[in-house]
Amino acid sequence: MKDLKKEEDKYIKLDFDTQVDSKLLEEYYKKIEEGLNDVKYNRIISREDLLKEIQDWDSE
Repeated sequence: MKDLKKEEDKYIKLDFDTQVDSKLLEEYYKKIEEGLNDVKYNRIISREDLLKEIQDWDSE
């Protein structure tokens, strides 16, 4: 098992028999941070609101 250090002493445990592509891992961390920022800044929509919005698409 490998410990990969991330900024601010965050760790993720990996249990792989193959090598991990550092660019893929970097992109993974980027997407996670983007998602966390969306939640932090309330850039989210509930499932129910999304379904209502989709129904409005059909009536246009």
